[in-house]
Amino acid sequence: MPPENTWVEVTGTWRVPKSGRLSAGTVAPELDGISVTEIPQPVEPYE
Repeated sequence: MPPENTWVEVTGTWRVPKSGRLSAGTVAPELDGISVTEIPQPVEPYE
């Protein structure tokens, strides 16, 4: 796990919800991560 307040780029594969369908706003996204790379904070981080 990266230290708190660290910006990272994650590469992976999106996992289809167990229900088999994606209900807008009701299903938490799942990702099988392949790599995590620390990156510098973006100039406008929350845009």
